[in-house]
Amino acid sequence: MALNIIHYMHDKYAYESIEMALHDKEVYRTLGCGMSGLSIAADSLSACKYAKVYPIYNKDAKTTPGHEDEYVEGADDDLIVGYRTEGEFPLYGNDDDRADEIAKWVVSTVMGQVKRLPVYRGAVPTQSILTITSNVEYGKATGAFPSGHKKGTPYAPGANPENGMDSHGMLPSMFSVGKIDYNDALDGISLTNTITPDGLGRDEDERIGNLVGILDAGNGHGLYHANINVLRKEQLEDAVEHPEKYPHLTVRVSGYAVGEDGKVGVRGKLVTRSGQAIASALSVGLLSGLGESITRSSEEVTTSITGTQSKRYKNAWMSGMGEGLSDSMDRITDYYLRLADRIFPVLEVDAGRPVDLVFSQGVLLADPSKR
Repeated sequence: MALNIIHYMHDKYAYESIEMALHDKEVYRTLGCGMSGLSIAADSLSACKYAKVYPIYNKDAKTTPGHEDEYVEGADDDLIVGYRTEGEFPLYGNDDDRADEIAKWVVSTVMGQVKRLPVYRGAVPTQSILTITSNVEYGKATGAFPSGHKKGTPYAPGANPENGMDSHGMLPSMFSVGKIDYNDALDGISLTNTITPDGLGRDEDERIGNLVGILDAGNGHGLYHANINVLRKEQLEDAVEHPEKYPHLTVRVSGYAVGEDGKVGVRGKLVTRSGQAIASALSVGLLSGLGESITRSSEEVTTSITGTQSKRYKNAWMSGMGEGLSDSMDRITDYYLRLADRIFPVLEVDAGRPVDLVFSQGVLLADPSKR
C-alpha cells in the first residue's frame, strides 16, 4: 500500500522526531484513508437497484443524444463510457432511508476492505469523508455515472449529497449524513452547505437563532461536522472586484515557483545535518572504549591446564563502573547512529530572492482592464 510506504518514509525522515520522544511509550498509530464521491456511488447504486440502467458503449456514444462527449478516441468499441437510466430512484441527501442506507453501506464496506490489508507498525486504519479540493480533480479524471453525474465534472465535496440532488432542504441533508456510522470514518464526516442570509431570517438575531437551531437539529441526528457558508452571490462577485475589502476570505490555489534560472523550483544550499550526529557517535564511542579499558584493567584472567578461563576482580568497584560506562555509551552511540540515518538533509534558501509563481489552478488576482 502506498500509505504504508508514506508512513515508513515519514518515520525515517520525520522532522517531528524529537516531539515523538514526549509521547507515552505506547503510541496510538492510525493509517488515514479518505473517500471522495460518496454521493455519486450511493446514487448510482440506487439507480441500479430501483430504476433501469443501460450501458452506453464507446461505439454508440457519438450517435446517442446527450452522450456525444463521452466518446473516447482510440478506445475499444466495447468500452462502457456512459449510462442511460430510466425511471425514478431515491437520492442520498433527502432523509430517504432507501438511499441513505446504501451510502452507509458504501462507507462501511470500503472501511472493511481497508482493514483486511496489512498495515505498517500495527496502525489502526481510519477513514475520512471530508471537504477537500480533491473532489474537483477526481471529477475531471472520471467518466459518467448511472446517477446522471456527467463526465469530467466535480464530485460533491465530503459527505455532501450530489450537487442539486438534495431537494428537501438543509435539515434532511444533515439527517442523511448523520446516518453514516462514525466508527467507519473516525477521521471525520463533513457536510458543507451554502445559504443566503435572507434564507435564515429577516435580521441578524433571527438568523443566528435559526442557524443555531439547524445545527442543534443536525447534531441531534448524528451529524458530526458541518460547514455552513452564509453569503450572497453578489458578495463573492464584489470580493473578486475588491479583494482588499475581504481579508478574511481564503481562496485555494495550486501552482509552483520558478527560480532565477528559469527552472521549476528554487535552488538552495544542501546542508547535511547528519554529520553532527555521526561526530557525536564517534565521541561517545571513545567513552565506551574508555569504560571497556577500565573494566579490563580491574580484572585478572587465568587459564587452567584444561583451557578453562576464569576471571578475578582486583577492584570490583572499578570493574562495575567500567562495565556500566561501556554499556551506557554503547546505547548512546547506537542512538546517534540511528538518528543520523533518520535525519533528512535540509535545503537552505536565502531570503529576498525573486521568484515567479505559476498558478496551475488559478484565481483572478486583478482585472487588467481596470488598472
